Amino acid sequence: MVILDQTKADHCRPSRRGRYEKIHGRSKEKERASLDKKRDKDYRRKEILPFEKMKEQRLREHLVRFERLRQAMEFRR
Repeated sequence: MVILDQTKADHCRPSRRGRYEKIHGRSKEKERASLDKKRDKDYRRKEILPFEKMKEQRLREHLVRFERLRQAMEFRR
């Protein structure tokens, strides 16, 4: 008589879905490559400003902030 012990048997895991879905093999590499391409596109789209333009932009932003502060002080009076 043969007795089978099912507690020691290798059980197949059910396939996972949704958030826990695993990506195997080449599909993972393809996904990573597509993400890299998207990052490159986003980086190319952004304009790299020269130092003088950055200085001007920072000054403009500072003046706008200062103007808002001045207006707020006038409203309080």
